[in-house]
Amino acid sequence: MMIKGLQITGCRDFRTKGFNFWLCEERDGKYLEAKSKLEMVERELFSTDGFDNTFHVSDEAAQALLDDLWAAGYRPSNGNGHEGQLAATKDHLADMRKIAFNKLHIQE
Repeated sequence: MMIKGLQITGCRDFRTKGFNFWLCEERDGKYLEAKSKLEMVERELFSTDGFDNTFHVSDEAAQALLDDLWAAGYRPSNGNGHEGQLAATKDHLADMRKIAFNKLHIQE
């Protein structure tokens, strides 16, 4: 599936023990890749003019990045990444329990 707009993708780099990022975009049937370095600009931390974002990605592109990071083995450090898996397992076990009780004619 090709995501429209700016994308962030990447993969784990075992040589440097890190994650390599690529910025890319499909435009007019061509695949473009960002190649310039970011420029860091000094500013006051609590300035009233706010921060300009470096770039913006769609929700779909952000989800794709999270999927890439997950596939590379990265997990949230606070452990919350497993809540969805645990909930899915609990739902599955509840379904299996209903099926087993129904087949064995056991009242819940």
